[in-house]
Amino acid sequence: MLTLLLCFVCLLTGRTDSHPIATPPSARALSPGALFPRSELADIHPGDIILRKGNTFLSDMIARAFPQGQDLSHCGIIVDTPRGLSVIHTISGRISDRDGIRLTPLLEFVSEAQDLRVKIIRPKENVNKDKLCAAAFRCLQARIPFDHEFRLDDDKALYCSELVRKVMLEAGSPDIFRYKTFGSTPVIDMASFADTSAFLLVLPTQR
Repeated sequence: MLTLLLCFVCLLTGRTDSHPIATPPSARALSPGALFPRSELADIHPGDIILRKGNTFLSDMIARAFPQGQDLSHCGIIVDTPRGLSVIHTISGRISDRDGIRLTPLLEFVSEAQDLRVKIIRPKENVNKDKLCAAAFRCLQARIPFDHEFRLDDDKALYCSELVRKVMLEAGSPDIFRYKTFGSTPVIDMASFADTSAFLLVLPTQR
């Protein structure tokens, strides 16, 4: 609980020992084949959920706060764009160069993962993937800010797993998420994404 408390304090006050997240210079040189064999790329579909652990102190704290979350700290929705697969996700402006929801090319998203390790999962429930992606794009177009209050009863601001939950519910999924209480505030447990009864494992990678 102390670790979770520290996570909230860092995000609420903006005080961390991490520099703002920036795209690694090497990301520009990455090619799909450098991270994913052709067969693995073919397995990735719009509407899949991608998870990673970042390289910052705060990422370590989040992973420790959710010990059943398989050492992962961040998530987003894979969507198709004219430039290829990308990820819609949200990051606090207190640890990033801008606040809220953004669209990041898939390879760039992976390049910011610790050891280039990501996990890609797919909802098992009867979720309409077109509706899921459309809901994610609506959130992107609305420029929804990051939810620094971690309120699940208000979607005017969203944190990363809250964004995934919102678009899944809008696409017809039941609420399959697990929750962990911080004080009197319930937050989404990253262990939700490790539930094999709710999600199909598409791709674990470690490059």
